[in-house]
Amino acid sequence: MELSSETKNLVEEYKRWYNREINKEMKEPVIEVDEVASRVALFYEKVREVVDWKEEQLLRRSAIERILNRRMMFGEDEETARGLIVELVRGGHLPNKKIPEAKSKEVAKILKKYIYIIGKVKTSANGNQETAFSKWMISLMAVEVEDCLDCPRREKALINYMTEVMSERIKISSEWQRIEPSFEEKKKIFVFVATQKALFNLDDVVISYYLLEKFYSWASLSEDQFDDFSNRILDIKNKIERFLAHPLQEKIYNVCEEYDTAFLLVHDVLSKNPNKIEANLNNSSEIEGLVTEAYQSRFNRLKASLKRAAIYATASIFLSKMLLALAIEVPVDRYLGEFNYQTLGINVFFPPLLMAFLILSIRPPQKINLQRSLMEVMKLIYQNSKTESYLIRKPIKAGIILNSIIFGFYAFSFLISFGLIFWVLLEKLKFSLFSAIVFVIFISLISFVGIRLRQRAKELTIEEEKEGFLGTIKDILSLPILRFGKWLSHFLQKHNFLTVFFNVLIDTPFQAFVEFVEQLRYFIKEKKEEIK
Repeated sequence: MELSSETKNLVEEYKRWYNREINKEMKEPVIEVDEVASRVALFYEKVREVVDWKEEQLLRRSAIERILNRRMMFGEDEETARGLIVELVRGGHLPNKKIPEAKSKEVAKILKKYIYIIGKVKTSANGNQETAFSKWMISLMAVEVEDCLDCPRREKALINYMTEVMSERIKISSEWQRIEPSFEEKKKIFVFVATQKALFNLDDVVISYYLLEKFYSWASLSEDQFDDFSNRILDIKNKIERFLAHPLQEKIYNVCEEYDTAFLLVHDVLSKNPNKIEANLNNSSEIEGLVTEAYQSRFNRLKASLKRAAIYATASIFLSKMLLALAIEVPVDRYLGEFNYQTLGINVFFPPLLMAFLILSIRPPQKINLQRSLMEVMKLIYQNSKTESYLIRKPIKAGIILNSIIFGFYAFSFLISFGLIFWVLLEKLKFSLFSAIVFVIFISLISFVGIRLRQRAKELTIEEEKEGFLGTIKDILSLPILRFGKWLSHFLQKHNFLTVFFNVLIDTPFQAFVEFVEQLRYFIKEKKEEIK
């Protein structure tokens, strides 16, 4: 069986990556940090993971963004850039003695570009627009810095591979094209965005950066272009946001999410040693063994990832709930004369237990899922005269009467869901109204985060999930809670007061302490060498 042209191109990309990695020799000076100071910084980063829990793929970027917000006040020179890299190495986000000193110059150029453009836009934007724009640019800066320090070459190649394949398979119905004839031209961009979400769960900030890079060569802007982009960047930002919010985008993502398993398994197979594996790709029996091994390995990593999520998310929620209870709930309930230890215990322990239950109750894929995965990989990598296609239709627009009925039904389910929870809390468990409101807020937030993690856990699942009548009832009752939780999640991303407390009052003094420990260690080492 002959490989498809897209698969051949992917193999070549992976071979280039692999040969580059094995031939990489650090002949130039590298950034090195003290091991003791690194252990102290690593401990702090673990504490931060509990306080400000995020999914694994966001941890390093979050740390970069946090450091940028603290260090940008010192300018964009090479010393500031080096300090940022040193902090990342100390905190375990980058390997020690592996990052070239020359990377400081590259990061300094990135800082200079963003600080210049942010400063230019500040003079023309209004207050709210300026704040939102600055946050967006700092997030983009963190993405570009991470890309510079550890470029995900394989992941980019896989995204392009899936984009090419799925662009051929996905068809846009005539209903969409009648509304906007350019839909077919934009389809590949929609697929490019959807594959990034489906394969690696990338968020809108990362996708925005890759769109900027794809269409404007953003990473390689020269200083002569800074002024031009300063005048255009707000319009570009609005254009990207409209594109990401387009109703067709979600529909294409749903298709890509359903078929991403085969692409991830191809990625795992090629990542081992593409030079050796290339000869086996033309042998279907060899491929079955390699894919089965990759499937089991990814399944084990997925279980470990969910275990980590269960521990850190539960600990984070427990800590937040304890602090909130001690700082606000207990004093308020005592003041109102409604304090009791039973409600306090339920309010503190039930939310983290719910999160642990949502994650630990995730069911693994059925055994038949492996066979389906193997079939999808075969159809993907080999030349096939009959190409599958997935037609995306425009949903039938409901009339005013039907929309009113649906809205009324949703409002009724909202009242039933929250009404039932409040009735149990206030009447049966004797919560105060304030404690009940806080409890509902936490339950909604936990339900949304837990469901998102459960969805992510289905990255290996190909078979469709069947739901019966009871599943439909569960969805009707849980949807209002999940919608409220989604809104809360976005709100807390912007206003996480515990994170702000750590950033303002603990982060800077702690980093100064770590630098002191490192300098002290170097001083002692130097004096010991003088004695010899």
